[in-house]
Amino acid sequence: MKHPRVLKDFNLFIDGEGYIGRAEEVTLPVLELNTDEYRGAGMDAPVDIDIGMNKLRVSLGLKDFDDRVHRVFAKPELPITVRGEIQAQGEPSRAVLAQMRGMFTKVDAGAWQPGSPGKLSGEGTLTFYKLTIDGREAAYIDIMNTVRRIDGVDHLAERREILGI
Repeated sequence: MKHPRVLKDFNLFIDGEGYIGRAEEVTLPVLELNTDEYRGAGMDAPVDIDIGMNKLRVSLGLKDFDDRVHRVFAKPELPITVRGEIQAQGEPSRAVLAQMRGMFTKVDAGAWQPGSPGKLSGEGTLTFYKLTIDGREAAYIDIMNTVRRIDGVDHLAERREILGI
């Protein structure tokens, strides 16, 4: 029986600024296909046809009322990086690196209470997402350049060739 992998710790970087000790949580993008259902003559059931991906979103929470986050609100191609360590008991630690570019579309300062630490949350949409686990590329999505590479397989290479891009 194997033990589950546990996220031991992580660090967040927004526009090059590190948030060690101040980042509380990060939700990485959900990779989700946008599909169209099709059922043609002679088919007993419909099938899903891949027509692209749904919007990539990131969200984060800070235990810090950092005005830098407000200053980068709506900044296009904002770099966001998350570095994490995962480990299953009795196994070596593994490095996880999530590199993203996008734009914060929401910054929320939350409820203010005297004597409470400041809180700040942000949500954004992405144009680029790369997930690397122990140096191996798990996902590479570059929306503006029509690249969707999952575990080394580029799902859109043929499309780029056909379209001349």
